Amino acid sequence: MSELPAFLLSELTESFSRITVYPGQRDVAEVCFKNGRRARMDLGDGIPQSSLSEITYNFDSAAIVMKTRRGEVLNVDPRLNLGSPRVRPVVYLDQGHWSTLAKRIHGTTELKGSDETAADALIDLARNRAIILPMSAGHALETSALFNAKRQDLACTIFRFSRGWQMRNPVRVRKHEMGRVLARANHGEASSAESEVFSTAPGVMDLKRSPDGFLSHDCNTIADLHFAMTVLSATYDVLLSPEQISPVKATGWCEYYNEISRDPAFLSLRREQRRDHALAVSLIDVGTEALEVASSLGVSDPEHVSAVLYESLQDMPFLSLYADVVDFRLSNRSRWVPNDLVDMLFLGCASAYADVVIAEKAATNYLTRAWRDRNGSCPAVSTLPEGVEALQALL
Repeated sequence: MSELPAFLLSELTESFSRITVYPGQRDVAEVCFKNGRRARMDLGDGIPQSSLSEITYNFDSAAIVMKTRRGEVLNVDPRLNLGSPRVRPVVYLDQGHWSTLAKRIHGTTELKGSDETAADALIDLARNRAIILPMSAGHALETSALFNAKRQDLACTIFRFSRGWQMRNPVRVRKHEMGRVLARANHGEASSAESEVFSTAPGVMDLKRSPDGFLSHDCNTIADLHFAMTVLSATYDVLLSPEQISPVKATGWCEYYNEISRDPAFLSLRREQRRDHALAVSLIDVGTEALEVASSLGVSDPEHVSAVLYESLQDMPFLSLYADVVDFRLSNRSRWVPNDLVDMLFLGCASAYADVVIAEKAATNYLTRAWRDRNGSCPAVSTLPEGVEALQALL
């Protein structure tokens, strides 16, 4: 990427209308000029098994459009800064509810009346761009476990209605939260690069850091465009593939919490003591991340880091909610299973920052219980009709 010329896209817009790459036996790129002239070039070996037939960048709209070999058109919104107030409500869907939309769109399963009506309402809102339906790495993980047409139907539905909007990887979100409070406590300055939880910047849902500045006012070069088209097309192509990818189960993580839930010493503690213990366990859970963040800020005392995070827990929306869920579930002696990690990370992060979260029943229950001592109401509901109803007050 660094070898690409540092041309600003704004300079190229005067001459170019679009650039399209055609994956196939040989990758071919076509550049269209404003005067109608076209130029094609061979990029070398292509990807014969690619699920995408075209990848286009429009210089006038700053949007990326992809076409699948099945004929679907997938639009990616240009880079936007959500800022405050929000441009439109953010609605995070649990994977099961994305599946309901996919069934409605592709007609593979008949839905009951209330779900069908709610699905149609949500689809209309998404088509009219009245809401943001972000995808996440959790969606990618659960979609990749499917195969054949069912996987492609679901992936196309998510891509079609998310329009490139992603929820930042929850690990990155909580590291940003920790960085903010640690910087404040040590008279430093936290980076603002990861401040947007929902973004169209390419790759933010991945754990690895990506150039957040793509198509923002201070970073819009041809290298950024190359990065965006590469990351987005690779993500889409992988999930559109009909081949199943077996997920890795986080068994060690859930067994750790199951041991605490069964520990007689923990169960014998008074309620206030159990809560303090649960909050401490939550911070231990993110200890490695906390020390990484502290090191980047020049803070090297682990005890100081732990003390600051514990005292400032309520200033970190996602991490504090994560800790409250751990507290509730440990006190309730809930049984922990590997998929709880996905739910607690992604539904927890979404509940801390999205306007409406449509989850499944069990997760909605523990998120609602964890929210009981907070200001406002929990944004999580367990059905599509409830989600659409909650949206009405925001539109």
